[in-house]
Order: sequence, then structure tokens, then C-alpha cells
Amino acid sequence: MDGHVAKGGRTMRMACIVCSKEVNLDHVVFENYNGPVKCFSCGSLMEVKTAQGVVDAVALLGEAAIYAGKTGSIGESAA
Repeated sequence: MDGHVAKGGRTMRMACIVCSKEVNLDHVVFENYNGPVKCFSCGSLMEVKTAQGVVDAVALLGEAAIYAGKTGSIGESAA
């Protein structure tokens, strides 16, 4: 089974902010998502926000954003 291909033909992947291993977000549920994602390499829980198939913000659960894209924050919905 092939992974989800986001708009523009990209597959959705990101690096874990703790161990730098690849985290696969290749599923339609992550197309526009704001919630927890677990790294299956190190077990870290991250709060991830995606918009239109692009990772927009990443933070350790309960921490300030490590990466803030277009919206600059986690927990707010994109307009």
C-alpha cells in the first residue's frame, strides 16, 4: 500500500525533534491536522500542526514550538 501523497505530489514526512529520525505522516488524516504525533524510534510525543499537506509547527508535547511555520503557533486553527 502506498503512502498518502499530499497536494503537489509530496509525501508527508518530518524529522523527530528529539532523535532526528524520520516520522511518517503519509496519511490523509495528517493533511490538515493539529494534535499529538508519536515518534516510534524514541517514543517522544510531539504536538504537530499541518496545513494543506505541509508541516506548519512542531513542539514537544507541553513545550513551546520548536518549529513555527506560517501560523507561528500550535493550538490555533488556520484561517
